[in-house]
Amino acid sequence: MRRILAKVAACLAATAAFAAAGHAGDAWSDLQACRSLGNAERLACFDRVLAGHDSARAPVAAAKPDADFGSDRLPKNDATPPQRESMTAKVAQVRWNPFKHFSITLDNGQVWRQIDADSETAVGRLVPAATVKITRGFLGSYSLAVEGEWGIYKVKRIK
Repeated sequence: MRRILAKVAACLAATAAFAAAGHAGDAWSDLQACRSLGNAERLACFDRVLAGHDSARAPVAAAKPDADFGSDRLPKNDATPPQRESMTAKVAQVRWNPFKHFSITLDNGQVWRQIDADSETAVGRLVPAATVKITRGFLGSYSLAVEGEWGIYKVKRIK
C-alpha cells in the first residue's frame, strides 16, 4: 500500500513539476516518466501529459487539395451575379492561320480564336470594324456571329 501511495505521490509531483515548467519538455520524455507507474496511475499520467500538450499547441487544419474539385457544377448561391449569356463588340484586328481559321482582337481587349474543329470559314466576312456577337453554347462552348452575315463560328477565348 505504501508503494502505491509513493507512486501516486511521485506521479502528482511529476505532474506538478511538468505544469510548473510550462510544458518545457517534449511529449515523449513526459510520457516516458509515466511508464514507471502502475496501470491506473500510468493511464491517468498519460492522459494528463497528452492533455497538457494538446492544449499547448494550436490545431492545424489539414489542407484538402481536392476540396473545390467539381465545385464549378454546384448550384450558385444568390450572392453570385448571374453570368451574361452573350456580348457584342467591334473587331479591332483579325489574323488568319494557314487553315483559314481566325484569331480576333476585340475593341474591349479580349482575344478569341476559332477552334480547330470548326469547318466554317469566315474569309471575306470577318473584317476589322465588324460587329460580332459571342454567345454561350452547350457544355461551355462559345459561338461567334458576324452582324449582317450568315454563319456561326465556334470560338474559344485565349486572352
